Amino acid sequence: MPHLFPERDHRGLSESVQWALLAPLVLLVVLGLIQTGVLLNARNTAHHAAMAAAETESLLGAQAGDGRTVADRILAPVGLRDSSTTITRSNESVTVVISGNAPLFFDIGLGRVEARAVMPVERP
Repeated sequence: MPHLFPERDHRGLSESVQWALLAPLVLLVVLGLIQTGVLLNARNTAHHAAMAAAETESLLGAQAGDGRTVADRILAPVGLRDSSTTITRSNESVTVVISGNAPLFFDIGLGRVEARAVMPVERP
């Protein structure tokens, strides 16, 4: 007895189900790579800002607050949230600590950034 309906090719249905399962995974991997890049950039910039601030504060003719100004200029493009810059100066050295949160899309508690730099104070 002949079939009333001709045989259908179900291969297209199978491929669309595969893509429906695979597409969210691919998007998750891409988003993870972007988040990792943002976090690494924030950490690198915080370290650079701490070193530059410590170097500026340790110069012989430096005014109080020059290092904070330098750090703020370096950190501005990154957009650290809740950032703080702490500068401690003694007769021997300058210590700069910068902390904040990287601007992540989806923060699971790993976005905290902290950088520390210590430089000796210049002597006349």
